[in-house]
Amino acid sequence: MKTLRETTHFIFWMDRAGDFLQVGDATVALGCAQESRLDFYNSKDAKLPAYLIYAVFKVAFGAGWVEEFEKLHENRGGVWKAESFYHPNGMKEYRVYTTAGQEAVCSSAITIMNNRVNTFSIYAEDVAPLLSNVIEDHPPVFFPRYRNNRSTYCLRNHSCDKYVIAMTPASILSQREITRNIKADRDVFLANAFRAGEPSGLKETIEALKCLEVLLA
Repeated sequence: MKTLRETTHFIFWMDRAGDFLQVGDATVALGCAQESRLDFYNSKDAKLPAYLIYAVFKVAFGAGWVEEFEKLHENRGGVWKAESFYHPNGMKEYRVYTTAGQEAVCSSAITIMNNRVNTFSIYAEDVAPLLSNVIEDHPPVFFPRYRNNRSTYCLRNHSCDKYVIAMTPASILSQREITRNIKADRDVFLANAFRAGEPSGLKETIEALKCLEVLLA
């Protein structure tokens, strides 16, 4: 298994569902210099289908990406909590709450609208608990033989050894500011909170969905 390192991946994706074909570009960047963050943004008008996020991460970070991000999560300090809820406009938001000093804060968030992933910027240690909930709600197609008439591709992965984006896109900076402005309830950790070292549930979610996919094939 490779250790995660500072890197940027430019991924071309193509989603074919029946007679409908959509293509797009996504940038996935892991920065470790000042703070370990994972930035994702849709480079063109087309936003990534949520069920493809598993495939994109696997293409970007390799077969052991789940274990690597799980390790980062389990090495965190303090308590944590992952939750999700719907906004009135139909957007679903996935959050991770952690502690900053003695206060609870929303450290990372991912939003999905119309089954499409919006640009996000999250801490690397929050990837596993966030993706556990996202993937549970938007199951990937793990095995090619079970895709039926739908063909999905993630192509042209142009990776760099360093985080090479010269200027952080305004959309990334905006998402960081939005997350910082989310107020956590004082009693947010009274229920469904976990101590540092507790697993995120990502691996268990993936294995359960793989079994379900085989049973429903």
